Amino acid sequence: MTVEDIARSPTTRARARQAPLGPHFDDILTALEPVGYTQSSLRDLVSGFIQFGDYLHRQGLTDLGQLRFHHVESFIATQPLRRCRSTYQYPISRGVRGARHLWRYACATGITTPEPAPAPVYSPVLEEWLGFLERHRGLAPKSLTLYRGHIRRFLESPGAGRH
Repeated sequence: MTVEDIARSPTTRARARQAPLGPHFDDILTALEPVGYTQSSLRDLVSGFIQFGDYLHRQGLTDLGQLRFHHVESFIATQPLRRCRSTYQYPISRGVRGARHLWRYACATGITTPEPAPAPVYSPVLEEWLGFLERHRGLAPKSLTLYRGHIRRFLESPGAGRH
């Protein structure tokens, strides 16, 4: 699968082909084929890849091998936030999804080397609480994964420590 199969606009195709993503774009799409995304979802992902690629281009990256996780984090920090029940916020955009997918792809294929992320300061307490939920409340692994994601986003959101 190629970007020409998904992107309708010549401008979009040209943006997809610029550095640093250009040489890898078709391979990224081919890697996504077995997942079974719909055409609409693939268009959204392509849009997200292009948003993130434009950001990387503006940051001066000329090769995907230069990509580091801090680029993903700094891009996500520039994206609009959605407030969830007035308690925490999380970034929303096609670009966020595209950046995360691209990071996983680049690491999995050896294009870039993943750096070990430092453990957040709250990790021991979160893991202890999740262990309690598993042992004493009988939560399933899938439920624990969902809880971990929601709690992590809450703890990392701006203003999480305010009353």
